Amino acid sequence: MSKPRPVAPVVLHVDDHLLIVNKPSGVLIGPGNGDVAGVPELLGGRDGVAAEEPFEIVHRMDPAISGVTVYARNIEIRRTLRLMFAEGAVRQRFRMLVQGYVQADGCIELPIYFDKRHGRLDASERRGNKARTEYRILDRVAGHTWIECEAVVGRVEQIRLHLAASGHTLAVDPANGNDAPLMLSRFKPNFRVSVRHEERPLVSRLTMHAALLSLDHPATGECLEIEAPLHKDLRTTIRQLGLLA
Repeated sequence: MSKPRPVAPVVLHVDDHLLIVNKPSGVLIGPGNGDVAGVPELLGGRDGVAAEEPFEIVHRMDPAISGVTVYARNIEIRRTLRLMFAEGAVRQRFRMLVQGYVQADGCIELPIYFDKRHGRLDASERRGNKARTEYRILDRVAGHTWIECEAVVGRVEQIRLHLAASGHTLAVDPANGNDAPLMLSRFKPNFRVSVRHEERPLVSRLTMHAALLSLDHPATGECLEIEAPLHKDLRTTIRQLGLLA
């Protein structure tokens, strides 16, 4: 049986210098690799984007994360944007569903380091590069909290590591030991499974969405504020768990 075609990215902003899209979860920001589709093949030649669009990558984006993804449309703008990201001149805010009830808005300051023994990044009070994550509560739903986070001092994978270290791992986050899909039956009393098919998970992918991005346009200086609407799986999950809170 052939795999279903992934949902196509949606263009949020395009001009002579920038292309900004709302990327679905499970899609690479660069070319696909045969097993996983990429934005260029899904979007090139569609929605006003030329088939030969360069899709110059300027920032990292885990394939499992959905939301705002930025591309430069020429080499000069790519250099400028990469420098802006490196210097913290681009603000990114993520919306995330985490396990448990977060008590109050706050911040997490834990250094990020590379754990050679396990071959992965981790958070520690004792060593590593300084990192600070600020967060605020958007909603409390059944067994979880819907929050918005910003990496004020940003490192790779920082937000996920900080949340896991604080005891509030993402609702689904395989990299941090939580790879079970989120099932409505865990929270809804007297839930009845259909006799015709197995229960479908509310969400089975990383519960993290790059929701908002702001930057000064690298060519014009104009202040850009870009928001990426939630995709259907996260919208449905928040709504269903909210009814049970």
